[in-house]
Amino acid sequence: MRRSVIVFFCVFVLLMIVILILNKTPEKFIIETYNIYQEDKLTKKIIFLDAITIKAPSDDFIEAIYQTKGEYVDSDSVLLRMESKEEAYQLAKSKNEYAISLLNSGKATQEEKLQAVELAENKLENTNIRSPIEGYIIKVPVNERLFVTKGTPLFEILPIDSSAYVQINAEEEVILKSAEFVKVCIKPSELEWLLEETQIVEQNNSRYLLLFSDFEGIDRELLDSLYCEILITYIDNQAAWIPKEYVYDEFVYLEGNKKMEINILEQKNDLLLVQGLKDHDILIKKR
Repeated sequence: MRRSVIVFFCVFVLLMIVILILNKTPEKFIIETYNIYQEDKLTKKIIFLDAITIKAPSDDFIEAIYQTKGEYVDSDSVLLRMESKEEAYQLAKSKNEYAISLLNSGKATQEEKLQAVELAENKLENTNIRSPIEGYIIKVPVNERLFVTKGTPLFEILPIDSSAYVQINAEEEVILKSAEFVKVCIKPSELEWLLEETQIVEQNNSRYLLLFSDFEGIDRELLDSLYCEILITYIDNQAAWIPKEYVYDEFVYLEGNKKMEINILEQKNDLLLVQGLKDHDILIKKR
């Protein structure tokens, strides 16, 4: 009997010690965060940084235009001809004079007339405006029979190995570099794809995002009017679901009795979605 009393007393004391320990040890909750995603959409005009402009060499009338917008041209292809009637007349005249010199003139005169023919041929050839590169015509801002002054843009040509870009600002660049996904949709062609790599170049103190270098599927006639929508999915913040009994007026207590301010985003039953905590933070419940 006495032994039973002693055993009961010992068990009772042990239970009391455990209860006291539990009462003095705060309940704990280990934080597991997950990413909160946001989406931004940019609408941008597509820019071709390598495009070159062909300009009128002098004040003159445009006699004929041989190439149209969207066409592919080889290097040295004739794009248009400026007024050439006078040059053609002078060439015909000089050829006639050279032919006559061959019949009744000396060698010196014949050489002089031949040089006149060559000069007239060069002048007539110079009325042809040729493409200096292989590429696609993206602009033809002039018409036939139009008088233009020296320096007037006649053609804009995109080299065959060009790339397409959009201009971005510093804030957009930060978002792009932190993006999880970047989807590009070309308008009005409706081509779309995920951008595998964010490549940014600088030119004339401006920043540009590289979109594509392959023009397959792009309507060449639309090159000058292309724009794109860029859908950027990025991590905005991290959040965690925690039991609401760990929250005290938008504060929680971390292990070590450290007070931490949080931002409550949402509540579902007895759980709160909060920002301001890191993965593996340990919350304690104040008693």
